[in-house]
Amino acid sequence: MIHVAFIMNAFVPGGIKTLLLNYCKKLDRSRFTIDFIICQNKNSSDFDQARNVGASVIELPPLTRPLRYSVALYRFLRSQHYDAVITTMNSINVLPLLVSKLAGVKTRVSYSLSTSHPSEPTTLVKQLLRIFGKVGATEYAANSILAGEWLYGKGADFTIIPNTVDTEVFHYDQNLRETIRANLGLTSEIILGHIGRFEKQKNHEFLVSIFEEFHRRVEDSKLILVGWGSQRDRIFELIREKNLLDSVIYLGDTEDIVGLYNAFDCFILPSLYEGLPVVGIEAQACGCPCVFADTITRETSATESTIYISLKAPFSQWCEEILTLTQRTREDTTTQIVDSGFDLVSATHRFEHYLESLVIAS
Repeated sequence: MIHVAFIMNAFVPGGIKTLLLNYCKKLDRSRFTIDFIICQNKNSSDFDQARNVGASVIELPPLTRPLRYSVALYRFLRSQHYDAVITTMNSINVLPLLVSKLAGVKTRVSYSLSTSHPSEPTTLVKQLLRIFGKVGATEYAANSILAGEWLYGKGADFTIIPNTVDTEVFHYDQNLRETIRANLGLTSEIILGHIGRFEKQKNHEFLVSIFEEFHRRVEDSKLILVGWGSQRDRIFELIREKNLLDSVIYLGDTEDIVGLYNAFDCFILPSLYEGLPVVGIEAQACGCPCVFADTITRETSATESTIYISLKAPFSQWCEEILTLTQRTREDTTTQIVDSGFDLVSATHRFEHYLESLVIAS
């Protein structure tokens, strides 16, 4: 039995949690046991999702108190026998990696899942910490080439552990599309959708401006927003100022999103940066046309109904491309997702072989 710990930040709705739970869902439980070591949690009800896939969740003090966090992590790791730890905090990986080394964990994987943007308040700290991106690790991994090169440097040797999607769950379903649209009270409207945290990274201001321009052109259109975050109230104040409240539907932080991807006519992701966004793969798996900012790695593209546009391009260009995509015929994209390497089953088999090779080598 191989015992693995994922060391992460908060266990809340979002790409990292979705990614890790996806892998845990398909891992062979007769060969692997998984723990999530977390801090700064906001919703312990999310723990049930981990338990449902056979994983345990261990809570530690917040990273805002690094000494307490480090001591607690050290003591816990010393009390266990982990064959490997995988850290998922990007530039902060250095701290749990060093603690894991001191605690005697032989296999320590630094896993990079994102990048940064100059406009973020925390960018300077991230840039300083990324200098230590390889410190304490015995192995390096990332969910995309872009994320790996950001943390480890160009030309660095690292393993790609991709974001995945369960195509048994995420796929195009015309009946589900019609049901969800009817439940929302929508029929012929063009629905633009976005799923993401209300944080600067996700660029909601830009998204609202795109929709403002699109709504001028197509009055019979709606924007659906799903997510949570510190900038939510400010974004909805902006929506109110633009007189768009009646045309924006907010569904909170629901994780019942398969139907929404099917209901959307176009999924828009204008993020300032990403590693490789899980939502982008999920949307494509449901046959939803996607418009991504050119800041997002091209590795995300898996279907022919996905395009990239510069954040410097005028809103009119975004609207024209979105309108063109909404007129395409929806189709099942499962084969394209599998061929792109994002299918959960095949990706999990590769992940199992990766973990076994690390433990044998150590």
